[in-house]
Amino acid sequence: MTRADLRLLPGATCVWALAVLGITAGTAAAVAGGAVLVALALTAVVLAGASTTGRSILAHLGIAVLAGALLFPALQHHGSTDEALVLAEQQGLVVELTVIAAADPAPPASGPPWARGGQQMRARTVRGVARIGREEVTLPASLPVLVRASGEPVHDLARVRDGDLAHVRGRVAVSGTLVVLRATEVHPVASAGLSGRARAARHELRRQARAVTSSLPADEAALVRGMTTGDTRGMGEQTEEIMRRAGISHLVAVSGANIALVLAAVLGPLLLCGVRRRPRLLIGGIVMAGYVWLVGDEPSVQRAATMAGPLLAARFAGVRAAPVAALALTVALWSVLDPVTAASVGFLLSALATAAILLAAPPLASALTELSRGRVGRTATLVIAVPLVAQLACTPVLILLTPEVSAWAVPVNILVGPLVGPSTVIGLLALVLGTLWPAGAEALWTLAWAFYAKRPDTL
Repeated sequence: MTRADLRLLPGATCVWALAVLGITAGTAAAVAGGAVLVALALTAVVLAGASTTGRSILAHLGIAVLAGALLFPALQHHGSTDEALVLAEQQGLVVELTVIAAADPAPPASGPPWARGGQQMRARTVRGVARIGREEVTLPASLPVLVRASGEPVHDLARVRDGDLAHVRGRVAVSGTLVVLRATEVHPVASAGLSGRARAARHELRRQARAVTSSLPADEAALVRGMTTGDTRGMGEQTEEIMRRAGISHLVAVSGANIALVLAAVLGPLLLCGVRRRPRLLIGGIVMAGYVWLVGDEPSVQRAATMAGPLLAARFAGVRAAPVAALALTVALWSVLDPVTAASVGFLLSALATAAILLAAPPLASALTELSRGRVGRTATLVIAVPLVAQLACTPVLILLTPEVSAWAVPVNILVGPLVGPSTVIGLLALVLGTLWPAGAEALWTLAWAFYAKRPDTL
């Protein structure tokens, strides 16, 4: 890794921090933070004088200012949409808006027993015209919402699937960044054209996977499906809690690691078969796009796909591309284009873990090899270093979410890490085979399940 690979990192980190600050504390806080950043940078330039350090700080500041000029309007749009929904809550007004589902509806999995009735669904509002009370307003930004329904609307909400549009009428409750829309009417919107057929195909693939794995134990079936497509329907609360406490709940959340596994599973055999570089990379890009379509638009997947795209394109053109620079560019792009996604927990954890692996894992592995005086090989030390630095980078955020840290997270991840790759690849093969030969797909799903024949609590 060279200094050139790190050029975008400081500016991208500053813009990302301002995006997170703007989403969590408001646009005014982000503007104030930007002003402090500029003042500190200019002070450093004055102190450094006409040196290389001063010119470098000015270059990084220029990148941050350019990105900030794009970021602050996006934050302003987010603030306007948020204010409209807060006003609707304060005045007790009924809202009518269009949302796009971010997950399939499901009964609430947490909370007291009396609050677990009905259905709930993660979604995002659609930019455009909405009705608040008797007035029509324009929502200039898309916000994440939790749609909840009980009684008669449950049946209509249950018809909505991941990626579908729905017109929702109800009342909102806002608590910090959480917006809950209690629906009294839900009207699914039928999607026509290519996008509608693509979503229907994705839902059918997932339905087939659930049908074929129905013969397996419910928890293990949900586990292998979750590692493949993120579909954990049927997993028990006890198993979810055990995985969370063990620090391996990320195994069933599709992330950048899945993108890397899919690309490795495609590019590796093609390389061994002698397929030339450009056709090989083109096939890898197509498969990656298909996988992203399959698993949906989770923030960690969006981060990984946006990062992998430039890397594949650069390699296709014969240009060396640095993963750290691609990560910095990805973070900056999402910060200015969609600060809500950039500030989400999934994106935050994914980017932090990736940065730690790229920047800290190689030197730590080298240090461990030197400490062992060469008795432990480079590969073995990387197996230890990768989950260790990723866990250390993500721990501050995880503590803010749940004030407890698993002491077994790193050892357990080292133990189960080698099983994730084969199980994920076999699950994807089973998913594709299920459209042609369900019996063969069932055999492959059973093989993937064999890697986790023991329950997570026995690991």
